[in-house]
Amino acid sequence: VGAFQRCFLFFEHGDQLLVVDQHAFHERILYERLLQNPSLLKRTQPLLMPEVLDFSPEECVEFEEKGKELKTLGFDYEVISPKEIEVRAVPALLVNKDIQAVFTSLLNGHKDHQEILHDVLASVACHAAVRAGEELPEPEMRQLLAEAKTVDFFLNCPHGRRVLRWWKASQVAGWFDRLG
Repeated sequence: VGAFQRCFLFFEHGDQLLVVDQHAFHERILYERLLQNPSLLKRTQPLLMPEVLDFSPEECVEFEEKGKELKTLGFDYEVISPKEIEVRAVPALLVNKDIQAVFTSLLNGHKDHQEILHDVLASVACHAAVRAGEELPEPEMRQLLAEAKTVDFFLNCPHGRRVLRWWKASQVAGWFDRLG
């Protein structure tokens, strides 16, 4: 187990070397966990002080249209003017995160329930995941690998970025002319 540039993790898995993007990897794990159990989002955390966010009038209309759906997923907010929404609570996974960035990531024009659910789960997973540049102690690296084994896993994060690459031991040996 090791890390490079506080962004990439290295694991030995059988006869393979895995290189993992720590943010995309954690994001995928959280997304799959939320997909399996969306009720995790319903653990709502009231904000100590409501946060007023600025958006365009069109974006505020979109938030009004998505209000019921987003409230069932742990968001409590109200459009308070043509260009502002007041956020009172968010899913507990998002406490101490950039609320403006979270809400901005929920804007997409999609109206379908499944699309909204995917976008919310992807946004929550992204904002709750360990960040690139964040140093992970070895036990946390191993914990991420263990958690990956408990969910359905895909090679891309919910936003489409590659999560990992792997090479067989024979390929790695070939890099150093150790064939045979």
